[in-house]
Amino acid sequence: MSMVETLVAEHLSKSEGSRLQRLVPSIGRMHTPLALVEAFGVYDAKYALTRRTHVPPSEDEVRHILNLAQIFSSAAGLQFISFDGDETLYADGKNFAQSDAQKLARYIEKLLSSGIGVALVTAAGYKGAPEKYETRLDGLLHYLAVHKVTDTALERFFVVGGECNYLFEAVRVSAEVAAADGRGEVRLREAADGWNEEAGWDEAEASAASLRATAKELGLRCNVVRKERAVGIIPGGAAAKSRVPNGSGSRRMRREVLDEAALRLQEALKQADVRLPTCCFNGGSDVWCDLGNKAIGVLQLQRRLGVRSSQCLHVGDQFSTSIGNDYAARLHTPTLWVAGPKETQHVLKQLLERRGISAKTPKKAAWPPSTARFSVFDAQRSRGAEEAGEGNAEAAGEGNAEAEPSWVRG
Repeated sequence: MSMVETLVAEHLSKSEGSRLQRLVPSIGRMHTPLALVEAFGVYDAKYALTRRTHVPPSEDEVRHILNLAQIFSSAAGLQFISFDGDETLYADGKNFAQSDAQKLARYIEKLLSSGIGVALVTAAGYKGAPEKYETRLDGLLHYLAVHKVTDTALERFFVVGGECNYLFEAVRVSAEVAAADGRGEVRLREAADGWNEEAGWDEAEASAASLRATAKELGLRCNVVRKERAVGIIPGGAAAKSRVPNGSGSRRMRREVLDEAALRLQEALKQADVRLPTCCFNGGSDVWCDLGNKAIGVLQLQRRLGVRSSQCLHVGDQFSTSIGNDYAARLHTPTLWVAGPKETQHVLKQLLERRGISAKTPKKAAWPPSTARFSVFDAQRSRGAEEAGEGNAEAAGEGNAEAEPSWVRG
């Protein structure tokens, strides 16, 4: 571990032609040193890796040690942390619930209150509908409200949707306004400009064509869905089953098939020589191609907050291959690779303790009874217009693809 730690430090100062690059030609950009010796010692002391005689360290154990090394290296200087949604802050397809996420909500509140910027950076894209993000984050937003997080801390909380396409910021309104409309004191407002309708059309068309061809060739009982800034396939239900008698995927498509569709998408876009960055990924139960990626989303939040990549972390679960949509974030930030909300909770506990902040549960800490649900006002500064829904099946009409928002251009 000492040698690897030394190689990482050398790579930071001399990335081109470093010994680490010669040993691992595919090595990407690194942003901080890694405290591998200390991390391995702590992990070994607890789990006795070096005292095992028959079973070598598993991939998960290596991942945990690397996470710990990154925490040890990043904790002191951390200024901003971003999170994936599904399988990071909440279970796949579920919400950040009040009932079972109190510790995770408390840890995030402690980060905000200690001066750290926090953001959800998710593939879910809802133009002009921040209330849908509120539903996903209901438990967290409720916790921030009832624990009276300061306005200054709230200003450091963001949601970025569609990888990098929609930016929302937390705000607080007066008690009088909240009482008048029953919408609560903490709200979200949309802060990103819109895209031009023309840009991205080629990307959307190439993606839809690839997905249609894949679905036909593999006998997938799915629907092709067009959103304003994304194209994807989802299980097609009973209607797709009758449409494709000999096939699969009406309720759930297999991981191997989803991976194949995502990889074919990537190849089709390369051949189409598309103009904008895209993110093609296996979403667990579906496949999507988004215009933009999390590298752009993370970078622009860094610029907005005035922080360097070495002062940031991104926590996510989709790093295993290039078709994981957290993969792109590595370009601009160190990362922590987790496998579910429980692991996210654990790494945040370690992060807080490393910063000297107690992560213990306060005595008699009970989740306060739910009050009025968070509501949202839309402060979109873009050309005034059409509200986009969640996306319609292709048969219902083509969504508009749009150009890079001004906050992405910096």
